[in-house]
Amino acid sequence: MALVATNPDPPHTGVFLPPKPHNADAFFSDYKTKTNGSYEVSEGTKEYYDKLTHGQQSFSDRTVKIYIEGSEDCMAIGAKVSTTVSEVKDLLAHFLTTDPGSLTIKKKTTFGRIPQRLSDEVASLIYVSGVRSLHRKVAQYEHPILVIGAGLGGIQCMVDLHLKNRWDIICMDRNEDFGGHSWIKVPNKFTKLQTERATYNVDYLLPSAPVPTTIGADLEYKIWPSRDLLLAMMRDGARAHGLYEHTRFNVSIAKVQKKGNAYAVPYVPTDNDGDADIVVASVVSSFPGFLHLPNRVEFPGEDEFGGYIEYSSFDMVDYDLTVGKAVLLYGHGAFTIENVRTLCEHRAKKVWVVCRTRNLSGTKMASWLVGALPRPLPALCLLDAFKRMYDLVGYDVWSCYSVKSDADKTFAQIEQKTIFGVTDIYFLAGYYGLMEVIETEVKRLSHKTAHLKSGNKIHCECFIKAIGTLPSFKVDKEMGLKELVGYWINGDPMRPIMTGTKGVQAKNFGSFSVGPGFAPLMKILNYFIDYPDDWWLVKDKLPTNKAGVWPCFVTNAAYSLPCFLALQSTLPILAGQCSEMDAIKARKQNENLPMHVYLGQCRKEWETYIAFFRKHNMVDDRPDPPYPYTEEVIAHLVEKSERINNGEKLPAD
Repeated sequence: MALVATNPDPPHTGVFLPPKPHNADAFFSDYKTKTNGSYEVSEGTKEYYDKLTHGQQSFSDRTVKIYIEGSEDCMAIGAKVSTTVSEVKDLLAHFLTTDPGSLTIKKKTTFGRIPQRLSDEVASLIYVSGVRSLHRKVAQYEHPILVIGAGLGGIQCMVDLHLKNRWDIICMDRNEDFGGHSWIKVPNKFTKLQTERATYNVDYLLPSAPVPTTIGADLEYKIWPSRDLLLAMMRDGARAHGLYEHTRFNVSIAKVQKKGNAYAVPYVPTDNDGDADIVVASVVSSFPGFLHLPNRVEFPGEDEFGGYIEYSSFDMVDYDLTVGKAVLLYGHGAFTIENVRTLCEHRAKKVWVVCRTRNLSGTKMASWLVGALPRPLPALCLLDAFKRMYDLVGYDVWSCYSVKSDADKTFAQIEQKTIFGVTDIYFLAGYYGLMEVIETEVKRLSHKTAHLKSGNKIHCECFIKAIGTLPSFKVDKEMGLKELVGYWINGDPMRPIMTGTKGVQAKNFGSFSVGPGFAPLMKILNYFIDYPDDWWLVKDKLPTNKAGVWPCFVTNAAYSLPCFLALQSTLPILAGQCSEMDAIKARKQNENLPMHVYLGQCRKEWETYIAFFRKHNMVDDRPDPPYPYTEEVIAHLVEKSERINNGEKLPAD
């Protein structure tokens, strides 16, 4: 049956073709390539061509509807007014793995459907001949897909596979339930999500799914949920998506072994003396996390200290022993920032934070801001946001070792070895003198005293080592991982792995949460399961990583950018899927947590802690500080971010 213009709109693929500049340099460079360098052009000709074409190209957005001629098969892509027939043919040819020369694109006119030339701006309604279907065939497998790890990454991987109508899945995890090692073993019951619920939930990667505000019938999923709420959220989501029937808990993987076109994966139960067994899988997707082991350090004199000494991770601290005590908190990463809040809640008399270097810490409104903006927040604006809080504790953010800038402070880059710990209470405690940061190292301990390398002494009754965790080299061994190619073990497209990332290194910030990064990564990791032949198009363009100080699967903060660039520039359909995931963040953040609502909750928390400090006589009579952010402050930061992203060069506030 012939299609007519009244047919329903086709589904959008999520692909958006960017504009292609038509200036003289670009035009003649492309022409020279096509003529094998046989044509040279003078600068005068280039200048003349520039004048002719200046201002004639439109960059306005539009949608191109594509139909297979003679059928009801259809799709839609995003484009610009200037998008050409040639660009659309190249896209379709790549997606359908065919020769672009075999495709004919026609547009509808009063004289019927007529072919368009390659250089024509593509019509907004086109008909394609030369192929039978716009639906590319996906690979099928003899054996199931094995997902190793049942944390948020493993859960979302399975959800995305189900969206692709893949149900032959087995998931394995060494823990007793969904939630992952990072939330089951590492935190304590006082630990909270430092970012917001809008970007951290099972259904985040589903564009139409609302952000959950309840779990089950009556459990509130709070803005900053606790460890137990997070576990409940993941388990409720896994149950809703039918993942329990695919998952085997309390099992430990021995080693993934390649066997022909499949993988043999021996495993043993960890909760009983049951027999070992083997799973044979066609694909093995791994989500190992990287908070595996407590980072340990011993100081001379610990036996003489006579007070309470413990590590902050893996639920080791008994906070009841810190009530009314002076506490030395060693370190300055995200674990430290979390512990300042928890110690204040337990009415510690004083918290001394001793660290080799002072890292930047995040604030809740800054966390909301990077999540709420559709475009990344420049580091310059982020530092402006941080300054509002840091002024309370008398610290100049621009003096921090992690900040790189020019003399006029018109741009900034932040590089540090730890992620931003996010809490406002760290700053409130600093304002009142409940918490104080000292940049030095602990030399030794004596009876309830820490001797610092600066020559000072701190008299304290508790010594908590908040120095984080270490990734395990055992993961490399279990996976047989020798080299990471992009996100794939030993360059095998059937062996994707979610890498661990250490620290911060960026000029622009899209989120403090891992959620917005997980969503496009799921599309990337699962893409080659559908289209394994595309691996060879991108394999040699991807960065690689080997074991060193860290295991092979753990990368630095700069590793992901070249991965994403190589994948999205080479594979336009994948780029479209990633773009769709990127667009979710700002919409869900703003819909679930509008600025005035979120700001109100932050201000309420701030005032609640002030009242708590006053009630328990923890602070002196200095004036209570108003919350440093207002709607006007946030509006100013949003406007400044937009202006910088549009090319203006503005100084710091």
